[in-house]
Amino acid sequence: DVDVDVDVDVDADTDTDTDESQTAQVEQEQKEKERIVVSATDASIPNTLTKQEALQKRPMLLRLLLPIARLLFSEQANRRKSAMGILRNKRNMTRGRAILFGIQCRKKSMGILPSIGKTFAILSVDSSRAIVTTLLKIVLLYPLRLVGRMVKSLKKALGMKVKPSLRE
Repeated sequence: DVDVDVDVDVDADTDTDTDESQTAQVEQEQKEKERIVVSATDASIPNTLTKQEALQKRPMLLRLLLPIARLLFSEQANRRKSAMGILRNKRNMTRGRAILFGIQCRKKSMGILPSIGKTFAILSVDSSRAIVTTLLKIVLLYPLRLVGRMVKSLKKALGMKVKPSLRE
């Protein structure tokens, strides 16, 4: 008969069980903290809109006025206007000579027909811009100035204090 002596350490088994339960409890607490942090950051970070959603949420007046504003206030148009001013004032060119100079400069890079086409396109866009600007002045700016002057003269007639305009 073989006599086998097996020592079973009961405390070791309970220690590993305790360690595992403590580890599980610590992991559970960390997960809870992460959930709190994630929910707090979710609450503070707003959802961003897509470009299409942002365009749809614009007020109707803004949707109507932005194309007009883009037509009137164009960076390319401002550059063309300053280039025309330089050609006319510093190089003493007439408007027609400056336009022909533009055609000749573009002719080198794109050819004569595309250059003439581009020039006509630029002229039509600039002409429409000038027409719209003039119409807006006539329809909006001048009537508003007239109403402002009438209100100012009415205030003066009633003896109220009138602030001087910024243009004076």
